Amino acid sequence: MRQIIVLIVAVLMLVACKSPVSNTPATSENSNIPYQSGDLLFVSLPLNFGLSLSPDSVSLIMSQIDAPTQCIHVAIIEREGDSVFIIDATIKHGVARYPLDEFLADFTLSNGGLPILQLMRLADSSNGSLYVANAKKYIGQPYDVDFTLGNDAQYCSELVRNAYVTPSGDTLFPTLPIDFTEGHGTLSRYWNDIFSLLKCDSPQGKPGLLPIDIKNDSRLHTVSMITSAE
Repeated sequence: MRQIIVLIVAVLMLVACKSPVSNTPATSENSNIPYQSGDLLFVSLPLNFGLSLSPDSVSLIMSQIDAPTQCIHVAIIEREGDSVFIIDATIKHGVARYPLDEFLADFTLSNGGLPILQLMRLADSSNGSLYVANAKKYIGQPYDVDFTLGNDAQYCSELVRNAYVTPSGDTLFPTLPIDFTEGHGTLSRYWNDIFSLLKCDSPQGKPGLLPIDIKNDSRLHTVSMITSAE
């Protein structure tokens, strides 16, 4: 039953975020963005974004640059020469490494645009390759739909927490009580839709961390806002 629920959520998330097949996928080739191994790529959406929004509604909302947003995903960057790869944990892939172009295609909205993509980097980025190597140890594990630490599954920010461990064994991003409201007091439409589909309560308050917890870390700074994949 749980596998069926996960499949339903995966399909609906892709319906909400993926562009029509007839659209040309976004590409990162010839990009001037200075990606580095160990960078983090955050995905955000407006608070009133939901799984059932029409393409026209998405277009209208995404034009409201100053509207409140929620951070729904974080991915790890690996750079090999001129090629850029993503390592992350998603319902679609589990924990996997794949080209940035495929990531951008997965997260392309139904109107052909992109959600808010923010590339961030640690002030001390010297251990980037180590963090990438740590993340690769988890490739092949399933997505953690229970948001539980210490099992053989990962959700996106849990993977980052487990990967960003220094040579001396220090975990950069500490565990916190999970707060899906991001301080807004109530769950956003997006998370309400997700947990309604899962037919379960949100893991609000459980030990863990979310993408917003990592994004707000003072040691991270913004490298680029990715508004286009051209």
